[in-house]
Amino acid sequence: MGLWSNYKSAMTQYAKFSGRATRSEFWLGYIMIMIIIFLMSIVMAVISIIIMSIMTAYNVEKSTTIYITGFIENIPLIIHILPILALSSRRLHDRGHSFIWWGLVPGIALSAIIIGWAKFFIPSNNLQTIMHSSSFLSMEGICGIIGFWFAIQVFLGSKEDNKYGKRKIK
Repeated sequence: MGLWSNYKSAMTQYAKFSGRATRSEFWLGYIMIMIIIFLMSIVMAVISIIIMSIMTAYNVEKSTTIYITGFIENIPLIIHILPILALSSRRLHDRGHSFIWWGLVPGIALSAIIIGWAKFFIPSNNLQTIMHSSSFLSMEGICGIIGFWFAIQVFLGSKEDNKYGKRKIK
């Protein structure tokens, strides 16, 4: 399967936390998800800039503009967070691990993203401070998740059937 078919597979199985995912299924799907998030983020940033200029032209309060554009810029991540978790769960099952325990550490990094995103809702007169601190925490959380999953997911899955399902033979 190629990048696009793995992406479609990950998105159609967005809430399937059972079963197994091979290493290639995981990585090709994950890479495509990251590419789609990146491209969607660029589009959302352009939309946010347009909305911000329109709202500024109509003298809308800056904090309202920040709330709206902050939400818009995070839509790609919000859309893909469940498919990423489900795909990761299936990959961990392929290795014979439970997602419950292995999900704790990336959950801490994910909380950094949520905290960073929630900072958009803290009233402040300084637009640059909010934007910088929120982006920094979000990037820190994303890097933590990527680093953790990379370390775990590169190894081969178990060669035998395990309690999470039968081995996928290719």
